[in-house]
Amino acid sequence: MVPQENSEENGSTLHGDPRHQFYVSSFGDGHSDHTGPISIISDAMTMTFILRLAAAMLSMMLAGEPAPPIPRLNITVYWVSDTTTYESFRLKVLNDSDSLVVIESVHPSCGCVLATVQRNLATKDNPGDIYVAVMTDRLSPEQPTAIDVFTNRNRTTPMRLNIYRGTKPDTTTMRR
Repeated sequence: MVPQENSEENGSTLHGDPRHQFYVSSFGDGHSDHTGPISIISDAMTMTFILRLAAAMLSMMLAGEPAPPIPRLNITVYWVSDTTTYESFRLKVLNDSDSLVVIESVHPSCGCVLATVQRNLATKDNPGDIYVAVMTDRLSPEQPTAIDVFTNRNRTTPMRLNIYRGTKPDTTTMRR
């Protein structure tokens, strides 16, 4: 766009030293939001920085470097017996990536389940460890109880373990 001096028909004004041609649009009442060439340079530098930052982020996204795999639980379903009153086991958080995974919180959906983090760091070689204790006689036989596990890699969508009471169904005889 070619700068024009004091053009009334397009509402624009040429500001500053003639050696530095700055084009600034005026708004409605003919006044510019800028106070002079310094402000215009500052705005241009800010815009240049933002555009370069956006371009760098886009190039990193398009570079084809896949995101590390999301951590996972060693089991997602656990069946407790109808005949016991208490049962405990260990739940492991597996990490298949080279980055460190931190178990940030564990939330059982029922007071009949206790879940405590024993090892909050999960690496490729050492899984995170959660101790789970279940008062089985207080579990509902109709619906599962869940334990949600949040890490630094999945803060909004937890990994979930469902705990069922009763006899595990035989999946080999079930029809699909």
